[in-house]
Amino acid sequence: RILGVALLLSPSPAQGFPAAASQPHSPATTTTSVRIEPVQTDEDWNALADVRFDEWIQDDGRTSRHAFRSATRDLYREERPRSLLFLAKQSTTTTILGNDHHDSEEAEVKVVGAAEMSSYEVEAAVISKDNHGDDSSPLPRPCYSALYVTDVVTDSKFRRQGIARKLMQGLEDHAAAMGTTHLVLNVAHENASAIRFYGIMGYRDAQGTLPLDFLDGFLDVPMIEELAGTTGQMMLGKTLVNIAASRSSSSSLTKKEPHRNGLSC
Repeated sequence: RILGVALLLSPSPAQGFPAAASQPHSPATTTTSVRIEPVQTDEDWNALADVRFDEWIQDDGRTSRHAFRSATRDLYREERPRSLLFLAKQSTTTTILGNDHHDSEEAEVKVVGAAEMSSYEVEAAVISKDNHGDDSSPLPRPCYSALYVTDVVTDSKFRRQGIARKLMQGLEDHAAAMGTTHLVLNVAHENASAIRFYGIMGYRDAQGTLPLDFLDGFLDVPMIEELAGTTGQMMLGKTLVNIAASRSSSSSLTKKEPHRNGLSC
């Protein structure tokens, strides 16, 4: 009975006793954007190596992350100094409205993908139409007229979020700004999803040779595949026609002068 009386007398909001005031949650908004930027700083070089390491090598048990970072820098410093390398950087900004109406922002930037294009694989692969099928020889061409997309890699935790599409659009915008008229790449015949993706992006099967609209010549596909080490894969190509002008001002590529990273005629 005593316990029953105590319970009846215990304060509760229903009996008119004030409840403890709860602290209101400050409203917060989160925005996410992806920018495509050239590899320039030491931090960028490490990020490039890391995203490749995580997607390509991590499970082999033979290569350390530190060793792969060093090997990546050495490769591009000594053997491929004219390669153009880019990172997809996802920026997540959380804006919190304080009780005094002063906003605070917390920004996080994460590298979620990387891509490379170069002239190495196509430098000697442009041949004269007149010589095609005979003793073909390299044909002089405008600088950067064709570039090879070496690889496009997306962090597996961020796939199906349009990262690969933004990377390809960034490469195309950058290439067009440099005066490049053609991009070419290889993809395995059994990689149906990649073939479908590049098809949506406007890339078509080169089928032995890829006509070059800017001169009376071809890109010798077998020669490119030999130089790239992709013999037996499908060669896809795309003509860049006023791509830079046709893209909106909200292009995924950071608005800067074309970054050549040592690429020269």
